[in-house]
Amino acid sequence: MSIFDELKRPFPPDAIKFRVGSRRGQYWSILSYLDARMVSDRLNMLGVRWEMKHSDLQVVPIKERVKDGLEIPRLRASVQCDLAIEINGKLVMRSDVGEEIGDEDDLKLVKTVYSDSFKRAAVHFGVGEYLYGLDMGIIPNSDVEYGRINEAASKKLQAKYAKLIDVPVEAAEKPVKATKRKTKDKVSDTPAPVVGEQQSDPELDSAMDSQDANIIRAVGELAALTGGDRQAGIKWAKGSKDKSGALNTAIRNAAGKGVDRSEIIKALADPLALFIETFDATEAVV
Repeated sequence: MSIFDELKRPFPPDAIKFRVGSRRGQYWSILSYLDARMVSDRLNMLGVRWEMKHSDLQVVPIKERVKDGLEIPRLRASVQCDLAIEINGKLVMRSDVGEEIGDEDDLKLVKTVYSDSFKRAAVHFGVGEYLYGLDMGIIPNSDVEYGRINEAASKKLQAKYAKLIDVPVEAAEKPVKATKRKTKDKVSDTPAPVVGEQQSDPELDSAMDSQDANIIRAVGELAALTGGDRQAGIKWAKGSKDKSGALNTAIRNAAGKGVDRSEIIKALADPLALFIETFDATEAVV
C-alpha cells in the first residue's frame, strides 16, 4: 500500500465524531468530522517526516446582526496552515485556511481556527477527504440535546458509518510499519519549506520537545505583556517541571494584571500553533 493509500484510508468508527448540520423541520442533517488529534495520529503512523507551520493569526472585530436588528461585537479569526509530508524522499506541501467567528473572550476561537486549518490542509493529501461526500442522513430532534447529539444516537451513527465504509465497529487505528524515519527524527538532507520564518531564540534552541518549547515561548510572551522581562519568563518556564502549570500561572498572572483577553489570545496563538491542545487546559482559566 502506497503512502497516498494510507493517507486516504478510512478511519475506524471510534475515530469519527458527529454533529448536527442544518435543521429540517423536526429533523437535523448530520455532519461527520475528525478532530486534529486523529489527523496527527494518522500522520505519525506513516513513519515519515511531516511538519506544519501556521501564518500569523488574523483577528478582525466585526458586528454580527441578531434578532430585532441588534448588533453584537464578535471576532472573525483566520489562519493558514502549511502542511508538509515526506513523500518519496521529498517534502510535499499543501495549504489551507481555517476561519471562525466567535465572542471576544472565547479562547476556543483560536483553537478552532488552528485545528481547522491543519485538518483542511491534511484533506489536500486525502486525509478524511471521503467524509465530505458521506451521507449520514438525518436524525429526529429528540436525539439532540442542547445542540449536541446524545450518546445513544451517536452509537447508532457509529454503526451506520461502519456499514457505509465497510469497517468493523470495533476497528482501531493500527500503526503502519515505518519504512524510513519518524516524525520527530532530526533530518538534514531535505530542508522543510518555510513560510513566514520566525525569529530564532537562543533560550529555545535546546528545548528538545516541541510542545514544551511552544509553552516556554508562550510564557515569555505573556511575561512581556505584563511589563516583565520576556527572557526571564522563558528561563522560568524552561526550568519548570510542569510546563502546562507554568502556562496556566502565566495566564492567570496576565489576567489578574488587567491584560485584555484578546491580547492574551494573540500572545498564545502563534507560540502554540503546534500545540493546539494546550487551549483545552487553559480555556477555563481566562
